[in-house]
Amino acid sequence: MMNPCFRYDILKDYVPTINQHAQILVERLKVEADKDFTKISRFLSHCSFDAICEFVMGAHMKAQESSREPEFLYATKRIFFLMSRRIINVFLWPDFIFNRTKSGKEIKKYIATVKAQARFLVQEEKRKYLEGELKFTEGGKKRSLLNMLLEHHLQMKGFSEEDVIEELITFIVAGYDTTSAAITWTLFMLGLYSDVQKKVHEELDWIFGEDVKRPATEDDLKDMKYLECVIKIFGVYTVATEA
Repeated sequence: MMNPCFRYDILKDYVPTINQHAQILVERLKVEADKDFTKISRFLSHCSFDAICEFVMGAHMKAQESSREPEFLYATKRIFFLMSRRIINVFLWPDFIFNRTKSGKEIKKYIATVKAQARFLVQEEKRKYLEGELKFTEGGKKRSLLNMLLEHHLQMKGFSEEDVIEELITFIVAGYDTTSAAITWTLFMLGLYSDVQKKVHEELDWIFGEDVKRPATEDDLKDMKYLECVIKIFGVYTVATEA
């Protein structure tokens, strides 16, 4: 059911979207460039969250542009943090113990927050379809994952609104966290190996030439062969961000 969401012709429509969020990230990092230390994972987390939410829901969350984290993002981060603490403490593994702790009650609260946010977005989009404001069509318009899930929900039996909500949460949480972790580790490795960093720089100089400010295109991505190899380094590391 999810395969159509990741067809090449659909994903390539989001290259401009990713460019927009990447440019905002670059501008934010310029401010940090002269500092002795910057926790770059925070910036990458906001960028990947914005990009994933636009792909999954077609929603503009603007985590990068806001002085305060979106409630959904903050709640998921707290869930990750509290669950990582549970994992390394064997005494908290049994549910009947963990659910009675402060952390267990806090996680329950944040899970409710995430579900409430997702439910609102799903029901609002569903209302637009039922009232005719939106139609199930692929012609000339990029479609979000939520569009496809709702189409499946409204046109076929056996896939409830709650199923749509669960799928939505899974894609957002798994998508933004693993993406930001992978890029964080990639940048870490580039920092350690200046010779590799130089080769990446040379490849990008060859692709963009003197027009360094233009957005990357679909064809540019195909030419980034060395950079693609470098990015695959994240396979050496865990994708977990808290532990």
